[in-house]
Amino acid sequence: MFLMDLKEEHRKTFLDLAQYTMRVDMCVTSSESWMLMKFTEECGFFDNEYRPRKRPLEEIMKDFESTSRSDKKIIIFELYRMILADGQFHEKQKELVKTIAERWNLKMEEINEIIDLSQKLIDMSLKCYKKLVVD
Repeated sequence: MFLMDLKEEHRKTFLDLAQYTMRVDMCVTSSESWMLMKFTEECGFFDNEYRPRKRPLEEIMKDFESTSRSDKKIIIFELYRMILADGQFHEKQKELVKTIAERWNLKMEEINEIIDLSQKLIDMSLKCYKKLVVD
């Protein structure tokens, strides 16, 4: 949704982080895989122009050191969209996002607001889908 606001290098790193987040609970769902594909397209990468790399978290986080606070909030928001896409918020994913938020000095109030916004967006999208496609 807001990924094009990130610099190209940060969009690539976001995709690496999204893939890492997807795999952290050792259970990749079809919803998460679909979201990663959509994120890749949203970042402007088509036809395998960029494939998310499997990298250690420390290496990924290092690439975000110069990222602005608002871009970090966008990254957390988009991660939550993927995490919540399958309707489950696994413990390891919670721990990962908490670790990232702490490293980025984001307060839990900010994170909770981001989670709430992500959930509202997902709920609204599902409602629209049901009205427009299913009905």
